[in-house]
Amino acid sequence: MSQAAPLFTLFSTGPIGAGREQKKAQERALGAQQDAQRQATARAEAEQRRQDMERRRLNRKKPDIGALVSEERRSALTGAGSTLLTGASGVGSSRLTLGSASLLGGN
Repeated sequence: MSQAAPLFTLFSTGPIGAGREQKKAQERALGAQQDAQRQATARAEAEQRRQDMERRRLNRKKPDIGALVSEERRSALTGAGSTLLTGASGVGSSRLTLGSASLLGGN
């Protein structure tokens, strides 16, 4: 038993024990560095999202209300029958019949 105590002391405080402690310290430092890297990455991604949202907000197109109103006024002057399909004169009554004068299309 008296020989076991000096051996234990040798391994726990000698070069082997110091190597183990150094390895543990390096592992702790590596873990802390990885945590810091993850946090920095998360902050950078959040900042990128914030900048993207701000850029989209600034580049958002706004309607030109003045142009819309002037176009409506101009189209109101052409008359009620004016559409993209009919034109300014509207549709002639001869084009509205189905080919006969009776209600059911017969003679």
